[in-house]
Amino acid sequence: MALRYVGTEASKMRRNSYTKNSSYQRGVIDAAKLHIQSAIAKKLQPENFATLDAFSIADLGCSVGPNTFFSVQNILEAVKLKYKIHESNTRILEFQVFFNDHSMNDFNTLFKYLPPYREFCASGVPGSFYSRLLLRASLHFVHSSYSLHWLSQVPKEVTNRKEEITKAYLSQHAMDMANFLSARAEEVVPGGLMTIVVPGLIDEEKVDSFNIPAYCTRPQELEAVIQKNECFTIESIEFALSDGTGHSPWAPRCIFQHKSHYSGINKGTFWW
Repeated sequence: MALRYVGTEASKMRRNSYTKNSSYQRGVIDAAKLHIQSAIAKKLQPENFATLDAFSIADLGCSVGPNTFFSVQNILEAVKLKYKIHESNTRILEFQVFFNDHSMNDFNTLFKYLPPYREFCASGVPGSFYSRLLLRASLHFVHSSYSLHWLSQVPKEVTNRKEEITKAYLSQHAMDMANFLSARAEEVVPGGLMTIVVPGLIDEEKVDSFNIPAYCTRPQELEAVIQKNECFTIESIEFALSDGTGHSPWAPRCIFQHKSHYSGINKGTFWW
């Protein structure tokens, strides 16, 4: 008798886990690093937080790591450099990081692999980022990479006609993004920043082969949602590929830079 070891359920889960199969997302984070650093250097104004002792960061759609830790470290390094250049004193700035994902996310695994010598205090925030998650005016920087193409639900009105399917998914995406922008506009402090990286379009023949609650938006569709929402205005647009090869259909389509205006009390900048 010949036997082949297929592994335990636990070993299968490890092989199929996000941690083991997220190298492409890591490439996206690496590609966005310079854009984030440049934007923080140009747009973050420490004088807006003259009495600040703790700088708060949220990573929305963090999963179980380790990519979220690379993103946070990139942001921390850029913020510390900005403050070092801006301030002549040696004030020590502390960092609070909120890791968010849906309630079914494995936060135990996430916190198990927290960097042992990290420069921040960590908190888990379960829940949908399409609604309010944190206190009003409590965040100085919001980050989300390859998360906002996931819809809050599969559109109920989906039929077999391709035109109607596209319209239904676009409508759901627009509604989700409006909720996302409204929630973040309340949470981000005046002068705060937000960076978002979204995937580009998938080839049409590949789209027809599966049905998942995700929508890869076009730049003009994003602009329409933002203008209708009225919480943010677009300042500039930047395009970037994940790893420079341009071969993957899931490369980030673009990075937008914005300034928010929420009820006259909140101003911020973020990228797509």
